[in-house]
Amino acid sequence: MRSNISDYTLEKTLVTKKGPKFFHIKIKKMLDVSEKYHGMLIILNDLTEIKKAEEEKLHKEKLVGALEMAGAVCHEINQPLQVILGQTEILKIESEYHNPLRKNLEIIAAQIAKMAKITRKLMNITKYETKPYLEGKIIDIDKSSQKPDNK
Repeated sequence: MRSNISDYTLEKTLVTKKGPKFFHIKIKKMLDVSEKYHGMLIILNDLTEIKKAEEEKLHKEKLVGALEMAGAVCHEINQPLQVILGQTEILKIESEYHNPLRKNLEIIAAQIAKMAKITRKLMNITKYETKPYLEGKIIDIDKSSQKPDNK
C-alpha cells in the first residue's frame, strides 16, 4: 500500500480445485502512538456462499420468467391453432379423397400438430437451460422441458 492510503478494500476471486472462491478483503494500516507504520490488519470475508445463493436466486428468477412467458405464449398460440385445425378438418371432410387440395390440408394439419407439440414442451418447462443462438443465447426448449433423470 502507498504511504498516503490507510484503508483499502477490494473483492478478489481465487480459483481452486473445488471451484472459485470469492473474497471481500479489507486492509488497514496500523500506526503506533507516534503515527509511524506498525503493521497491517487484513480481514478476509469469504463471500462464496453468498455469491452462490445470489446465482441460484437469479437462476430461479429466470426460470419463473421463462415459465410465465411460456404459459402466456402457449395460451395465445393454442387459441388460433385450434381454430385453424378445426377449419382444416372441416375442409378435409368436405373435400373428396382424391381432391388435390386434400394433401395440402394434411400438410397444414401436420404442421399444426408440430406447433402443438412445441406448445406442450413450453408448458412442461421445469428448468432454465439455454443454447447459443446467433450472438447470444435462447432458452433450449427441449432441454428445459425434459423431466429430470431418476438416478
